[in-house]
Amino acid sequence: MKAAEEQGTTAGRAQRLLTPAHFQQTEPVIVIGTGPAGMRAAQEVLAASPDTPVRIFGEEAWPPYNRVQLSAVLAGTTNLEGVTLNLPPEHADRVEHISGRRINAIDRRSRQVIDADGHRHGYSRLVLATGSRALLPLVPGMELDGVFTFRNMEDARQLAARRGARHIVVLGGGLLGMEAARGMLAPGSEVTVIEAAARLMPRQLDEEAAERLRASAESLGIDVKIGQGVSAVEGRHQVEYVRLVGGERLPCDVLVVAAGVAPNVDLAKESGLAVGRGIRVNDRMQTSDPFIYAVGECVEHDGRLYGLAGPGLEQARVAALAVAGREARYRGSCDATKLKLFDQLVFSAGRVTNEDLLQGDRVSTFAGEDGGYRRLVTRRGRLVGAEAFGDWDEAPRLPDLVRKGKRVWPWQRWRFVRTGRLLRGGAGSVASWPEEATVCNCMGVNRGTLSAACQAGADCASTLALATGAGTVCGSCRPLLQELAGEPAEKDRSRLPLAAFSALAMAITLVIAFQAPLPATESVQPAFQLQTLWEDGLLKQVTGFTLVGLAAVALLMSARKRIGRFRKGGYPAWRVFHAGLGAATIAVLIAHTGLSLGDNLNRLLMLDFLALSGAGAAAGAVFAVARPLRVRARRWSAWAHILLGWPLPALLGFHVLSVYYF
Repeated sequence: MKAAEEQGTTAGRAQRLLTPAHFQQTEPVIVIGTGPAGMRAAQEVLAASPDTPVRIFGEEAWPPYNRVQLSAVLAGTTNLEGVTLNLPPEHADRVEHISGRRINAIDRRSRQVIDADGHRHGYSRLVLATGSRALLPLVPGMELDGVFTFRNMEDARQLAARRGARHIVVLGGGLLGMEAARGMLAPGSEVTVIEAAARLMPRQLDEEAAERLRASAESLGIDVKIGQGVSAVEGRHQVEYVRLVGGERLPCDVLVVAAGVAPNVDLAKESGLAVGRGIRVNDRMQTSDPFIYAVGECVEHDGRLYGLAGPGLEQARVAALAVAGREARYRGSCDATKLKLFDQLVFSAGRVTNEDLLQGDRVSTFAGEDGGYRRLVTRRGRLVGAEAFGDWDEAPRLPDLVRKGKRVWPWQRWRFVRTGRLLRGGAGSVASWPEEATVCNCMGVNRGTLSAACQAGADCASTLALATGAGTVCGSCRPLLQELAGEPAEKDRSRLPLAAFSALAMAITLVIAFQAPLPATESVQPAFQLQTLWEDGLLKQVTGFTLVGLAAVALLMSARKRIGRFRKGGYPAWRVFHAGLGAATIAVLIAHTGLSLGDNLNRLLMLDFLALSGAGAAAGAVFAVARPLRVRARRWSAWAHILLGWPLPALLGFHVLSVYYF
C-alpha cells in the first residue's frame, strides 16, 4: 500500500493496476457532481463493477440533467423532464442519489467526504466531477440586478422568465454565448452579442466560418458587435446600460454573461490534492491521491483543460474502468464541436483557426453554392483539423479521423476543393465505422456502444437514444442512428403539401387583389346563385364569423412555442397546417366579399388581409422549395406577420361594429 501511495503522489506517474481482489469493500464509490461527466462516470462504474454500490452527490436541488441542452430549455423547446439524465433502471438497487447536498470537505486519511450538514460518508473510491463555474469580468456594475450567468438550470429558468425583455445583451460570442443569444431571441426583443475577439466563436472557427455564422445571426435580427469589450455596466439598482470600451452606450434590461469558465477546484485544493489550472490527473484519471479520480471540466490532464462535454465523457469511461481495476488509459481528446446554431450545422475538430496553425500546415477550403463552407488542415499529409458551416454528411466521421491523423492524399485534397468531399463515397455505412468512432459527439457515444445496444434489443433511433443518450441533444446524428438500427430514414413529407397550399393561397390572393368584383347573375330560376353568399345577410354572417374563427386559430398557433401542452407534433406538420389554414381563410374571404375590396376602413382591412396572406404564402413557398434561404425567410416572414398582423384585430373590430351599428 505504501508503494501505491508513493506512486500516486504525483499525477502523471504510472499507477499499478488495482484488481477487484484489492478492494472487496463495503463502502461505495462516491461521485461528486451530477453533470454529464459525473453521471457517465456513475453509469460506467455500475456497468464495469457489477457488485459495487454507487452514491452520487449533487449540489443542485434539480434531478441530474444534461447541461448541454440548457439552451433548449431557455428557448422553451424542451423542459426539465426532456433533459434529465437517468441511470439504467437495472442498477437502481445499487445507486443512491443525494441531491441538494454540497460536499464541503474530503477526509483523505479516513476516506470520507463531509457534507454541508456535517455528515460523513465513507468511500472506497472517490470520483470528482465538480465541473466549472462562469467567470464574471472585473468591470463595475456586475453586481446589479438583471445580470445573469448561463451555466445551470436555475440560470436557464431565470433567463427564460425574462425572454421578451426589450433590450437583451449577451456578453461573449463563444459557443455558449451564441446559444444563449438564440435562446433569448423573441418577438419584440432586441438581442445584441458583444465579443471582444475579432470574430465569433474564436476558439472553434476561422474567419470565414465565423463571418457566415455572424450573417446567420444577423439575419434573425441579432446584432453582433465584435472586437469590442465592456468597460462598465450602468444602472441605479437594475442594469440599464452597458458601456463599451469605445464609449458606445447600449440600452440593456437583461445582461447574460457567457465570457468564459473556470474549473471548480476549491474542494480538491482544500483537500491537499495536486491542482494547477485544474485538478491534475494521470492517464488513468487518478489525482495525486490514488483513491481519488477526477473527470470533466474540472480536470487538467497533461497540461490541458477541456471545456467541452465530449472529453469529459471519454474521461469518465477511463476512470470507471480504472476503478474496476481494468486497463484503461486516457490519451487526450480531439477538440470537437458539433451543434446546430440558427438551423445551420457548426462543426470543428482539431486545429482549424489561423492562430492554431503551425508552419508547414496546409489549408484546403470549399465553398458551396448553398452558403456552406468547409475547411481541412493537413500537416505532412495527415489530417489535423476540419471545420464546417452548413450540412456535411462526412462531419460525424471527421473527429475520429483527425484524432488518428488520417492520411490525405493529393488527389483527395483536390477532390475536396472541387466537391467538398474528403471520403470517396462519403462517410460510408455507419455500421462499417470503427467501434471507437464517435457517432454522437454531444453525448460521446461511439459506434461500438450503439451496436451493443442494437444487439441488446434496440431496434430504432428512439430506443437507441433511450439506451445510450445518443441523438438527444442537437439531433444531427439521428439519421445515423436510424441507419444503424435498420430503420428507414425519416423523410420530410411536408414539402409537397406545403408547396401546394402556399401556391393555392398565393393564387387566391392575387385573384382577389386584381380581379374585378364578381358580377351578379340575373336569373328568374329559384336555384341557388353565387352572389347569395355575399349578399344574403345570414350567409354573410356565417362566412364573416368563420373568418374570425380561422383568424383566432391562427393566433392560438403562436402559443405552441410558449405552452408545453401545445407542442404536439413536429414543425413540418404545423407549417403545413398553417399554410392550409391560410388557404382556407383566403378562400372564405372570397365567399364573404365576392372579390370586392370595399371602401375606407373596409378596404384597409382587405388590403391588410391580402398582404398578410401573400407574405405567408411566399414564406411557405421558400420553406418548401428554396431550402438554403430558410433562415432569411424565417426572419422577414416573422416581421411581416408582426407588422401586418397587429392592425388586424382593430380593423376587424371596426368592421364588425360598423356592420351591426348601421
